[in-house]
Amino acid sequence: MLNFKLLQQFFVDHQIHLKNFELHTKEVSLHDIEAFSEFKIAINQHIVLPHIENVPIQGEQLIPQHIKLRDNIIDVNSMKFQQYNECLVPLGASKYIIRIIPFYNQNYEIFKNSRVIEAIQVLALDQFKVIHQSLLFTLIDNILNAYPNLKELCVSEELFDQQEIQSSNILSENLKLQILRFESIRISGMQYYLDIIQRSKNTLRDLHFDAASYSYQNMVRVRETEIKFCILEYLQGLTKLEKLSLTGRPLNLPSKDIDLLPSLTNLTSLSVEWFAADYMQTFLEMQLLTGLAKLRFISLGTRLPDPAKALRGKHRNLMEIKYMGKEVDSAYANGLGPLVIQNLTLQEVLDIVEGKKYGLIFYGPIQNVQSLQELSPHVLINHNRYFPSDEFN
Repeated sequence: MLNFKLLQQFFVDHQIHLKNFELHTKEVSLHDIEAFSEFKIAINQHIVLPHIENVPIQGEQLIPQHIKLRDNIIDVNSMKFQQYNECLVPLGASKYIIRIIPFYNQNYEIFKNSRVIEAIQVLALDQFKVIHQSLLFTLIDNILNAYPNLKELCVSEELFDQQEIQSSNILSENLKLQILRFESIRISGMQYYLDIIQRSKNTLRDLHFDAASYSYQNMVRVRETEIKFCILEYLQGLTKLEKLSLTGRPLNLPSKDIDLLPSLTNLTSLSVEWFAADYMQTFLEMQLLTGLAKLRFISLGTRLPDPAKALRGKHRNLMEIKYMGKEVDSAYANGLGPLVIQNLTLQEVLDIVEGKKYGLIFYGPIQNVQSLQELSPHVLINHNRYFPSDEFN
């Protein structure tokens, strides 16, 4: 660490006056912090460290005075988050990444903090194979109660053993979440997440739901079945929702869900991977230019009977279209063959982009893409071949 007295004398001798001063270093000792606290050359001065693990600990307390974290992110396991939560607040991080470990104390009360945290991401620490889902839900309850002004919550269930858990009984009825991202979600916990969505209905703008194709039951990996209830019914009344993304084989939207899409009146971005293809075909022919008129982005994963007919027309807002054309045949579903992809012909893509706004971006598996780009110069054409995922392997 620098000799602060010599540096301070240099600033005095040269009459240098600063408003802000940051000293970037990989690590710092308690002695260094004490010396830095007596070193006065700026109105605001901080030592910037790369990671929360680099912040020194004195007894059971972190020393946050004069410390900032690079990128404003705190990445910590759930035990340390519990232990040092109150001390983390002065670090001023805008995003927390909390990695759950099996030793999480479910009865530990998290320090309540009314300041606005931009985002918290919760996931399992990779070194542990499987962690019970109840630990995850308890931690989320505690986080949402401790941070009532939280804007964004991201949860990954990839390494959690599923347990049948219903909605929370301790959360506020009016959460202020604006962005919710749920990755690798198990059917057993779906009701819990839908409850969080309902409690955020007055503020939620961006929702991403990714349903896991596999889950763990008593430490055994099993394939998930399709969700049997209408998920869009739980999204009605989300008047501020602008972005909706539904991915994963269990989230195979039936006709009832598809019919409810126009009820999301402020939707500008829609991504749906799996759905009832025949019904979606008819729906888009009737609603793309009317009920979905505000869309600026649409992504469709499943193969449509006639994609050109479903997506054509003078849509006044669309600026990006992604069409994957995926079809799950019996061989792929049983892990015996590749995912079937529907290639689009030159004429089909021309029919889709005709009449769309200047600057539209189109992604899809296309035949003879070079000729297509020459015929449609007002559209950016990206030829994407969608390779089989390993979700059923």
